[in-house]
Amino acid sequence: MTSKSSSFSPWFLATPSHPLTEWDFSWSKTQLAARSQPRSMTVQRALLKLFHHPPSAPVSLLTPITYADRLRIRHPGDAKFALGPHMDGGSVERWEDTMYRNVYERILKGKWDEFDAFEIGALS
Repeated sequence: MTSKSSSFSPWFLATPSHPLTEWDFSWSKTQLAARSQPRSMTVQRALLKLFHHPPSAPVSLLTPITYADRLRIRHPGDAKFALGPHMDGGSVERWEDTMYRNVYERILKGKWDEFDAFEIGALS
């Protein structure tokens, strides 16, 4: 359950209601300023030039994109919001997706030298 914390700006969402446990940062002014700072954008565009994709892929390598962040603070002995064993999105369930497995198909077939980590193809 996500609830707005009354003691902070409306840009912050706290989970659970204890405001110092987990903050979902949306698009605060500070984050926007940092992400759109000209030197940061130059670096992002330079990194995008490392990648390539088939002409038919619906991908743009000209425009950097970003996502909202999350900050989790776990206090010692906090039993209210202690996470037990769990799997995050980058774990086992990701491999259930056929498209995700296709990204690594060459490696999984033993053709690791044919794998191109900078090709966006199957990810688009």
